[in-house]
Amino acid sequence: MDYLIIDEETRRAYPSISPKSGQVTALPTSTVKPRIYRVVKGYPLLDEQNIACYDEVPQSIRCDFTMRVVGDSMKKLNINDGDIVYATMMEDVRSHEVAVVVLEGALALRRVYKNENQIVLMAENPAFAPVVMRAGSNVQILGKAVAYLNPNAAEGAF
Repeated sequence: MDYLIIDEETRRAYPSISPKSGQVTALPTSTVKPRIYRVVKGYPLLDEQNIACYDEVPQSIRCDFTMRVVGDSMKKLNINDGDIVYATMMEDVRSHEVAVVVLEGALALRRVYKNENQIVLMAENPAFAPVVMRAGSNVQILGKAVAYLNPNAAEGAF
């Protein structure tokens, strides 16, 4: 791929992103991390097949990738549609932590609850039903959410 397709909203929010791949210039106090928008079976998470673009991330936030929130499933945490979530790659998280997971083939942000019998993936919005799985089920956790950014407001942390 010799270019990145970047929507106009992202270009305005992150002016240092160039339309040419590999030409993302970070500010001295930031780093550049890939924004994941899907997970293609058989490819590593950070493979270009899964990357929509690259985000500038403040160096104070330790993360491996970002994702853009779609929908209002986490509105009780003030994480809204269009917000950017920063996450560290890990295949498991502790109970009560917020994780980037794959639900029905799509990326989602959910709080994870565990006990010896089950794993519950819970949205922070009562309009969304919890996803309950037996302990040992193949839950695909991609990473732990460590912070988020509303492009129109200040950063938040978990």
